[in-house]
Amino acid sequence: MLPILFQDERFVVVNKPSGLIVHRTKISDDTTFALQMLRDQLKQRVWPVHRIDRATSGCLLFALSPTWAKTLQSALHKSTKHYIAWVRGLPKEDRFTVDRPIKVGNKEPQMATTHFRVIQRRTEPRSALLWAQPLTGRHHQIRRHLNYASHPILLDSSHGDTRVNHEWRETHGLLRLALHAHTLTLALPENEIVRVTAPLPESLSAPLSRLGFPTTFTSPRE
Repeated sequence: MLPILFQDERFVVVNKPSGLIVHRTKISDDTTFALQMLRDQLKQRVWPVHRIDRATSGCLLFALSPTWAKTLQSALHKSTKHYIAWVRGLPKEDRFTVDRPIKVGNKEPQMATTHFRVIQRRTEPRSALLWAQPLTGRHHQIRRHLNYASHPILLDSSHGDTRVNHEWRETHGLLRLALHAHTLTLALPENEIVRVTAPLPESLSAPLSRLGFPTTFTSPRE
């Protein structure tokens, strides 16, 4: 069963585990999907409002009707997402922004912006914990922007460092992409705000704790 973080008659937010794909796709042979799992769990149809990468855990939003799916998709443009990212290296600035277009396949590059804020740095092993706030929703946006900033996310097999990833698996017991969709703040009609937080799964909290990093967070308000 998927852990439910928020549910009412309009929508549901679940804490998606790392490794689970959101819905069926032609580029995957997976037979288990978050959409089908939640549908069977709630015994009703659900509509995915957005996607997060298979390897990323955390807040995932589903509508409970086509009408609310459209409403929530519009609301996402005014809503805020905060991710926890554990990265290689030590960013020099406490806050920084990456504005860099992202190209997917044969499509024209699309502008993408992500704000970053350091939570904690540690010199041994040399790594840092960050807040990431994407202002746009491009494919692998946070992962690509951090790689561009020379601070790839640990265990990122697509945009990270193979040697470093192997070291972190063998030495520090990190076995998954260190990216988690921690907080989703929805700006709904009639000035309603719904704020949902997804606790870190043990697959991230355990290695973080062993190395002296925090494992509970209050996300930035801006």
